Amino acid sequence: MTVIARRTILAGLASLGVASLARTGHAAAATLKAAAQARGLIWGAAVQQTQLRDDAEFAALVAQQCSSFTPEWEMKWASMEARRGQRNFARADAMVAFAKQHGLGVRGHALVWHRSVPDWASANLTWDAVAAHVEAMLKRYGGAPFAQWDVLNEVIEPQDGRDDGLRNSPFLKALGPDYIARTLTLARATAPNTKLYVNEYSLDYDSTIERARRDKLLRLIDSLKKANAPLDGIGIQAHLRIDRTPFSAEALRKFLAELAGRNVKIAITELDVREQNLELPTDERDRIVAAEVKRYLDVVLDEPAVTGITAWGLSDRYSWRTTPEMIAKGRRNRGLPFDETLAPKPFRDTILAALERARPR
Repeated sequence: MTVIARRTILAGLASLGVASLARTGHAAAATLKAAAQARGLIWGAAVQQTQLRDDAEFAALVAQQCSSFTPEWEMKWASMEARRGQRNFARADAMVAFAKQHGLGVRGHALVWHRSVPDWASANLTWDAVAAHVEAMLKRYGGAPFAQWDVLNEVIEPQDGRDDGLRNSPFLKALGPDYIARTLTLARATAPNTKLYVNEYSLDYDSTIERARRDKLLRLIDSLKKANAPLDGIGIQAHLRIDRTPFSAEALRKFLAELAGRNVKIAITELDVREQNLELPTDERDRIVAAEVKRYLDVVLDEPAVTGITAWGLSDRYSWRTTPEMIAKGRRNRGLPFDETLAPKPFRDTILAALERARPR
């Protein structure tokens, strides 16, 4: 990073600490990072390398507010090795350099995911190809600042009709159901000091399908434990939504306790909120989003096995929930802690208050 860029980021940090945080009822020093670290928790966000490179103001916000970040695409297989044997580490290395410069952790994401198989591998997927990818990544990114890795992502899908609940993915079809245990075992051998996670979505609400997903995930953990496969934690994506899907604090609390009872840690890995009605006044939209986050975090942060929270984005400026159609209408989904101008919103205040209430780990 150039001297000019560093100065720009430092100036951005100073201005954000004085101006943006002063718009809330919390003191400027009360960052999400500080609140999380005071409780022994991680607070982070998913970001892209180009955002850190090209947007100094946003990069400053990440450095100020996050204790960790997740590379959104840069470490996934299709992005890393578009051509067989030709791995491009440049973008991932740049993100690691940013993390080290600012004293941040990195959450590795994601080694095995059915939506990120390179074209060259998908036609004839073999264990040798998968193993080579896992080993190459963890040999390079298996130590500090990486404390946790999403080794496998989205392996459960009850609607595919299997008794074990596994997703009928290219990995399952080519390698059989033991590919999960094999991958975890290889990951442990390659990076023995890294915490290994299985990351999964749609575990949060009290619908029929999400109850089934929770049940199948618990069964998978039991089978992995029986096979002596190394598994340190479960990532819960937490893509919340404003609709009529029922939420049960009791059901979520029970599920988290069942995970903890299986001796696995829990990380909230992709927190955001999908809005339902973008035509409401902004203040009302922000109130609804913050209320959804609060009722979720009131349960989650009460579970001692939870290690931290990562949002899938830090600012509405860069939100996967915002579609081109929304932008054409002058709208953005407001489901992240900071708005498109990087000003804090009630979402941010809700997270800060929840972290400050949490019991120390």
